[in-house]
Amino acid sequence: HDDAPTSTTPALVLSGTADPVTPVHAAHDVKKTVPGAIVVEAKGFGHNIVFRECIPKLVAAFLDAPTALDERDVAACVAKLRPFPVFVDASGPEP
Repeated sequence: HDDAPTSTTPALVLSGTADPVTPVHAAHDVKKTVPGAIVVEAKGFGHNIVFRECIPKLVAAFLDAPTALDERDVAACVAKLRPFPVFVDASGPEP
């Protein structure tokens, strides 16, 4: 892509598998042109996962030391994520 970002600066790219704004494929495309990119792929989540469960700690760790964030830490965090249940009506999710 001619419009793909390129940089040597590390990047943390957050995406949910149901994210229409930063779809997972676009997040992984960033890794192709930004060698220091780390993709956080949250299964079952939409956009704006930055405030969910363990993600804030990943972001803080990345901001403190961008090159020190370990892919294993990302994988461990993502494995713990559980999306909200789907609301079927105004009463909320099914039991």
